Amino acid sequence: MSAEDPQFRPLTIAEAARVTGRTSRTIQRWVSTGQLTKYEVENPRRVVLVEQEVVEMERQQRAAANASRAAIAARAGTPKSEVD
Repeated sequence: MSAEDPQFRPLTIAEAARVTGRTSRTIQRWVSTGQLTKYEVENPRRVVLVEQEVVEMERQQRAAANASRAAIAARAGTPKSEVD
């Protein structure tokens, strides 16, 4: 992966949080658990993430949350439309 790659857009943790609507702490947790890959550039204190990976992780997290809500609603006998 390189900066010339059109799929590569570096984001800081704060920028990733803004893109996803999550907190910086959540983004840091995704990095520390290996769900997102961090890239150190310029020096070890400058960490960047790849926007495409951040957006995909957010999509996966939302899909998992929606599936969990649907499963809970099904067990409770609540129509899915009332859960969303």
